[in-house]
Amino acid sequence: MFSVKLTQDFKPIAERVTNGEKVLISCPKNENLVNLVVITEEEYNKLEEMRKEQKRKSGERLLKVIEETQRQSVINGTDNMTLEEINDIIAEVRQGTQR
Repeated sequence: MFSVKLTQDFKPIAERVTNGEKVLISCPKNENLVNLVVITEEEYNKLEEMRKEQKRKSGERLLKVIEETQRQSVINGTDNMTLEEINDIIAEVRQGTQR
């Protein structure tokens, strides 16, 4: 990855991105702006697809945990879960997805 000033000619920057490089556009003098990374649309679409897949898998894991908890509570005769118990389960699943 290389860093450039946006005021430079954009064509060479676009060519480098097209060739697979990632370009960091920094905004050091303007504290309200963040640095930007320029990637190809194809790479962006791949990243978005991976993000959606991860979100889908997280939802499936959460559903499995809730279903198992409900099954266990029926077996144990405590089929009424409190909101706190549900929130604990959700927190556990979220911790597992951050690893």
